[in-house]
Amino acid sequence: MINPAEVRLATAAMGARWELLVRGDPTHARAAGEACVEAIESLHARWTRFEPSSMISAMHRAAGEWTRVDHETREALAIAERWRAASDGALACASGPTAQGRPIEFDGDRVRVAPGTRIDLGAIAKGAALDAVTEIMRDAEVEEAFVHGGSSAILALGGPWRVAPANSEGAPGPTLELRDQVMAVSCSTPLHRSDPHVTDRRTGVASNARTVSAIVSKAGRGADADALATTLCVLGWPSVSLATSAGVRALVWSAGAWRDTGAERGISGENAT
Repeated sequence: MINPAEVRLATAAMGARWELLVRGDPTHARAAGEACVEAIESLHARWTRFEPSSMISAMHRAAGEWTRVDHETREALAIAERWRAASDGALACASGPTAQGRPIEFDGDRVRVAPGTRIDLGAIAKGAALDAVTEIMRDAEVEEAFVHGGSSAILALGGPWRVAPANSEGAPGPTLELRDQVMAVSCSTPLHRSDPHVTDRRTGVASNARTVSAIVSKAGRGADADALATTLCVLGWPSVSLATSAGVRALVWSAGAWRDTGAERGISGENAT
């Protein structure tokens, strides 16, 4: 009998360092981990705005015309549009002079981007990558794994795995125990930047508040968690009803303190969804 092992892999994608820890039979765990790395790198190649060969660049070149896209890209765009509507436009992956109307249209596996619209999936890309990783791990019957992209997108299978979102000064916040869950974290002004980088798409104004938001949800809902974390980072605690109506746990750091929907409802880290 082969003793369970920990296989560790890493890659760089979506502006972050990704680290994967997979537990199980060494050969099986490595194969699953390598498939996950390949999936993350593939999504990066398709969704980057900075390479002319990407799917996003192809959509920009074909603005005003229908473009056939793969399933993952269509799903990511659909999720982005859903959260644009839910946030009244505060979160949007489309920008430009026509972005306030219908910036993206769908017809089966085809999409059409309005002329002048630019697509940036940064608000949900890492979360969507976690969903792809979750599917691969489950298909491979991996029971325990921990994956993160730049510590702002986390997948915890099995466990419990202990994590603590950091506040805007880098100090750890509440310790959470994750089991078969994802956590997405968004920060208006990360420590490595002096300028805010989260923008209210309705006004084009960047948030000056040092706000951090974290969303904990079930594994397989990473893209939604990522989008919601960014939305709460833009709108702050007053918009927390978006999280409660979605059935997820939200933590928001603002004005020097954490607020936690789980704590207010008497929910511990291990059973938050």
